[in-house]
Amino acid sequence: MIATKDLQRVVKLADHGHFGRAAKALGITQPALSRSIEDLERRLGAKVFDRGRWGLAPTDVGELLIARGRLILQQGRDLEDEIERLRGLNTGRLEITLGPYAAETTGHRSIARLVAQHEHIRCRIRVSDWRQAMKDVLDGRSEMALTDASEVESKPDLQASPVFSHPMYFFCRSGHEILRLDTPQLSDLAAYPWAATRAPARIADFAPREMGRAGSWEESTGDFVPAIALEVAHDIASIAVASDVIAVAPITMIEQELRAGTLVLIPIAAPWLRLEYALLARANRTRSAVALAFAKLLSQVEDELRQQEAALQARYAIS
Repeated sequence: MIATKDLQRVVKLADHGHFGRAAKALGITQPALSRSIEDLERRLGAKVFDRGRWGLAPTDVGELLIARGRLILQQGRDLEDEIERLRGLNTGRLEITLGPYAAETTGHRSIARLVAQHEHIRCRIRVSDWRQAMKDVLDGRSEMALTDASEVESKPDLQASPVFSHPMYFFCRSGHEILRLDTPQLSDLAAYPWAATRAPARIADFAPREMGRAGSWEESTGDFVPAIALEVAHDIASIAVASDVIAVAPITMIEQELRAGTLVLIPIAAPWLRLEYALLARANRTRSAVALAFAKLLSQVEDELRQQEAALQARYAIS
């Protein structure tokens, strides 16, 4: 008989391709993992992995076990999620992936309110770009993602709602030479390295193909990859304060530095430069009580963020 533990170990070994790394990921010793695979092979009467100096390779039996095992393990996680949904907010769990800017604007604030109101809730929060965020949801690693939704239409198993939109701004340190220009153009900004997260291909309609020192377009994806490409965005202000980079972020992320005068907004019209993200979830799946509570709090935080943006725009005369 094949146990769930057997499938977990076969799949993990296939993922890592190495007994030592797989054992570490499973939290067991390498000899224990080797013995369990050998025991499984004896019970099946067939090899699961071929072993050699070149490494590991699944046999035909192994390929079948890996494919079916992934499906069975995912179904087990789905069953646990469904039971968790029925148990409600008292013992619920939120697994969510946040985009870098979404995390800094409303994601973390909403989660903080959620756990303040429901102290027994458990959370696992990941911060990744939108492609990994979509994969997390589709693979069942996260129930939801708060991230860029520009590619969701190509993923029929995903749904996105609602969509939030916020203006983004170019900014730099006080005293930067770009501020000597009365009406700087995008080409002027491209003379300096940019600091931001990678941007989806949709901005290609507004930006030139040749971006100078700012960054470059990735051929395989169409993404714009800044010269200073950030996986997380919380240090973007400190990077801009201490260097000559041109940085990009929502105004609310740099409010403290604007008030202190260490960062300055660059007066350039870029209405196309917007942060747009949505709550992503697997289509035709009932959301848990925790997920619904998070979505409600997120809407409240988004309303507050828009008010904060309006006040900052009025103060700094941003058109």
